[in-house]
Amino acid sequence: MRRARRRNTPAVPETMDGLFQVLQVNRYRHLAVTADGKQPLLAGITGSEGHRALVFASPRMLKWSKHTKVLIVDATFKSRPFRPWCAQVLHLVALFDGCVSVL
Repeated sequence: MRRARRRNTPAVPETMDGLFQVLQVNRYRHLAVTADGKQPLLAGITGSEGHRALVFASPRMLKWSKHTKVLIVDATFKSRPFRPWCAQVLHLVALFDGCVSVL
């Protein structure tokens, strides 16, 4: 099991740039796609060195966000990855027909 898991999982990168590069490799693209495997989730990287942020958003999510009137931002500082070093995990949540959906 461990050998199979190691073949399908990259080493944890030290930086956000490194994580972005890993997720660009065909072998690991499955780590950044929608649950149905049909759309990519990695939309890009932003910020300057030491202040990088990875942006995860599928084309479907972006389409939905254009049609919602309520977007909620939820951020946490406590439950976040230790490596690569992260200061915050930020989620966008949308309200659709009275239901909350994480974008």
